[in-house]
Amino acid sequence: MRIVEEIRQCCHSGCSFFYLVNHGIDQNLIDDVEEIMRAAFSLPTDQKCKIDKRLSPHFRGWERAGLEMTEGRADPREQIDMWSDFPSGRRPGKSEHEDRLLGPSQYFGNDVLPGYERLTKAWMAGCCGVCEKLLEGENDGANAGAKRGAKRGAERRQEKHTVGLAAWR
Repeated sequence: MRIVEEIRQCCHSGCSFFYLVNHGIDQNLIDDVEEIMRAAFSLPTDQKCKIDKRLSPHFRGWERAGLEMTEGRADPREQIDMWSDFPSGRRPGKSEHEDRLLGPSQYFGNDVLPGYERLTKAWMAGCCGVCEKLLEGENDGANAGAKRGAKRGAERRQEKHTVGLAAWR
């Protein structure tokens, strides 16, 4: 896949950011997600506190400006962190450290922000589909048929639903 090689070159050339276009995610979904995220950040603080990140043992939810620390300094932004939902609990062979991030996300209820959970999950599913295509292309192009490439592809497909969404204002 040409796109996989272009992304690889971009990442290895010191580029710190790139846009992925023609990815196949419907523009209506993109517009709806952008609109609902603007609405989420516009909610009164008491409503945003319903999904406060400190209520989640999995580090998911809303965080007010100044609580996130980067390099010892408070970040001047508020954010909402989500991931694909996983059942809480330990997985065989994984450490507590590895498993503490896996669990359910927090969502605004329909009484607070109608459609938020549905759109968030649709967005993450769309992003997961893009990631799967890229990973399949990388696996197909890297040592096709080699045990290492096949094993790596199988491991990635097994954890294919690990998609994160971080939004900030």
